Formats: sequence, structure tokens, C-alpha cells
Amino acid sequence: MVDLLEAYSLSDIAMFTVLLALAIRGAVSFYDWLWDRIKRKTDKDYKSKEERTALEAEIHDLEKFYSEKDKVDKGFERNEQQYQELRQQINLLIHSDVVNIRCQITDKYHQFMEQGWIDDRSMMCLEDIYDIYSQEGGNHFVESLMEELRTLPKTAPK
Repeated sequence: MVDLLEAYSLSDIAMFTVLLALAIRGAVSFYDWLWDRIKRKTDKDYKSKEERTALEAEIHDLEKFYSEKDKVDKGFERNEQQYQELRQQINLLIHSDVVNIRCQITDKYHQFMEQGWIDDRSMMCLEDIYDIYSQEGGNHFVESLMEELRTLPKTAPK
């Protein structure tokens, strides 16, 4: 330290100290500036990467949703097709039942009209199947036959 004081004057040492302090201050400012720039750049990259990751996750979720939706839609389409086929079969069965009842009532009509009378039990059975025929949408042809059957006597002539 004595050598330092002998080689340099007090003003030189003060000047050197001030310059050293300014250099340190400059280095710290440069370090802060550099750190801030790096931080901003990495934060932008991080935000951008985070946003991209979030968007990719949303896209993946949407793709998964639409994939599941397609499966469900296909299931509904298949169920709708099966429903329509079943509905056609039911309509065919109802139509077949209407035709069978019409034939049965027509046969009984001819039988009882030829006989000239109808017993109560037979008339009750015919009324029951006629009700079903009406509910199933049968036409009025059988209604006129039933009206004529209702006018027949309930007991056999003596």
C-alpha cells in the first residue's frame, strides 16, 4: 500500500477509484440491461410456446370431441335406420292384422247372415275385434257389416 502511495498521488488514487466505481456501475447497468433483454426475449418465447401448447391442447380436444361426435352421430344414424326398419315392420304387422280382422269379420258376416241370427258371445267377440280394427285404422267397409250384424236376432228362430 505504501508503494501505491509513493507511485501515485492522492488525486490519482481518487481518480482511479472514481473510474473504478463508474466502471463497476457501468458493468452493473450493462448486466441489468442484458438480463432485462434476455428475460424479455425468453419471456416472449415462453409465452409464445405456452400459447402454442395451449392452442395445440385445444385443437387436440376439439379433434377428440369431433371424433366422438362422429361416432355418436353414426350410432344415431344406425339407430334411426333400425328404428325406421322396425317402424316399417310394425306398420306391416298392423296392416296384416287389419286385413286378417276384415277377413274374419267378413267370413263371420256371411256365416251369420246365412244362418239368420247371431248369439251374444259371437257378437261380443266380433265387437271386440272390430274395436281393435278401428283403432288400427281399418276402413268403414267393415263398419257397415257390423251394423247389419247388430240388427240380427240374438236367438235361433223356432
